[in-house]
Amino acid sequence: MRIIVTGGAGFIGSNLVDFLLKNNHEVIVIDDLSSGKMINLEKSLNRITLIHSQLEKVDLNQFKEIDSVVHLAAQVSVPLSISNFKSSSETNIISTLNILNFCNEKKIPLVYASSSAVYGNLNIGDDQNSKVDLLSPYAADKYLIEIYSAVLFKLNKLSSIGLRFFNVYGPRQDPTSPYSGVISVFIDRIIKNKIINIYGGSQTRDFVHVNDVILAISRSIEMTKQKAVNETVNILTGKTTSIDDLAAIVYQKLNQTDKKKYSPMQKGDPMKSDGSTKKMKNFLGIKPSSMILIKDGLSETIDFLRDSKN
Repeated sequence: MRIIVTGGAGFIGSNLVDFLLKNNHEVIVIDDLSSGKMINLEKSLNRITLIHSQLEKVDLNQFKEIDSVVHLAAQVSVPLSISNFKSSSETNIISTLNILNFCNEKKIPLVYASSSAVYGNLNIGDDQNSKVDLLSPYAADKYLIEIYSAVLFKLNKLSSIGLRFFNVYGPRQDPTSPYSGVISVFIDRIIKNKIINIYGGSQTRDFVHVNDVILAISRSIEMTKQKAVNETVNILTGKTTSIDDLAAIVYQKLNQTDKKKYSPMQKGDPMKSDGSTKKMKNFLGIKPSSMILIKDGLSETIDFLRDSKN
């Protein structure tokens, strides 16, 4: 297939590009490199078409005979979406409308990144009902694409699947960004023998490895091609870990003594992030029992970050 991947130089996107190339697909990457990195694509640059541009400024009609679009590009920082609401949401919404319009006009199936952020402080995030609790502009941005996708399905049978990613981690997650995933930040600082700053600590998160996310995207591409669907699906392991426990596990794996300080939880952060795995299992055929365990995924991520320092 010929597939467009927006945000393809990023953490999840570049891992997806590798997977698609390995399976002999033709890939077009669109990325403005605001958070993605060229080094993530260095092994595949001669095999892809790379468009270095903001997505909202790209004329997508230049691309012909596209079989699928995977939309991962976004401003993903919850704190930044709160402190710089207009700029953050403007980027996310306009780029998303560009993709939705292109897929709708050309009848191209769409797989896109939604987020567990849409659940806020709900007790259990259930992708089989309509309950959401939007605590940040970022969460609102993600929910908006779900709403538009549902409308375009009703109007024109646009086939789409929105994947509500929980806390994704793994190789290529950038630890240098202040808004990066907590796992890569913890590992990086502990390797450097620096103090880690824990915002809160008792809040829980479901950490899902990037390889399991790539599998979910791949299955979704196949399903949107087979028939017209409009679905949202949680992507998670079904097991939660507190931030305090996560820090303890990383310290233990690195055989380091605890060096940490505590700060209040950040605005827009939920106390717990817990969701149903039922639809992931029944609709995408991904069983939580087959997913990568946090202890194994952490070891791989630690090895990657150590190697990147050398």
